[in-house]
Amino acid sequence: MIPEHAIVGAARRIRAQLEVRSNPPPVHPQILWNAIKVQEETGELAEALSGAAGQNPRKGVTNTWRKVLEEAVDVMLTASVLAEFVIRFAPGPPLDLDFDAVLSERMALLETRAAASGAPPAQPCE
Repeated sequence: MIPEHAIVGAARRIRAQLEVRSNPPPVHPQILWNAIKVQEETGELAEALSGAAGQNPRKGVTNTWRKVLEEAVDVMLTASVLAEFVIRFAPGPPLDLDFDAVLSERMALLETRAAASGAPPAQPCE
């Protein structure tokens, strides 16, 4: 008989521990799938960036900076869709959240942190 690989044994022990824990109700599938989609889009952004910067010496430059921008927008939009699903389907009591309000709060927090680190103030968009 082949001895169990240490990683396989560890994975089995962790799974068994997780199975006996009292976990909260399962998360709505749309939240999970959209979170995975954000990861997929982030991978595409990384690939586009690597290609635009020519980071693979064997391949050279394989993408444009426009492609990097397009992939960044895809990540932003996909994450926004995920946020909408979280607002609608998060387990527990309904979330009385307004996406615009949360986005504004987060932007203000980031501006405060940036200012505290000595960054110049953000300039308004034209």
